[in-house]
Amino acid sequence: MNKKIVIGTTLTAVAISILVPVAMSLPTSAYSQTGSSSLVDQLVSKFNLNKDDVQEVFDASHTEQENQAQNNQAEKLAAAVTDGKITQDQADKITAKLAEMKTERENNRDAMADKTEAEREASMELKKTELSTWAKENDIDISYLRMTNGGQHREMGRQ
Repeated sequence: MNKKIVIGTTLTAVAISILVPVAMSLPTSAYSQTGSSSLVDQLVSKFNLNKDDVQEVFDASHTEQENQAQNNQAEKLAAAVTDGKITQDQADKITAKLAEMKTERENNRDAMADKTEAEREASMELKKTELSTWAKENDIDISYLRMTNGGQHREMGRQ
């Protein structure tokens, strides 16, 4: 096999294996389409790669990180139930609420992108208040309601 092809393929694989985890730790907007150049497009251009292949790697990594975050959350909730900190009913409510919040974020992503920073902050404050009220109504400590955003875990409303 031609040494240039082997070296090129190896360098491409190494670059993707390094850049994808870094990119996945960034907020979604850092690698989603913004203007004419996304991180995927930049990698494709810089390393002369197939865009579909690069996007597939990003998507697979993102899915893997989301699944890992859900598994970690489920393990923490199970431990809290076992330790008597919350009931199974509360754990089920938390799981359902987190799924609801994720769906809502995904459905509102485009609408939020068109808002000003002040409008986004006001919307987040409203969601934070609603979530706090929901948690109190269900006798759930707000710390059990963690959001996942681009691989980062944080409490609602915290940066």
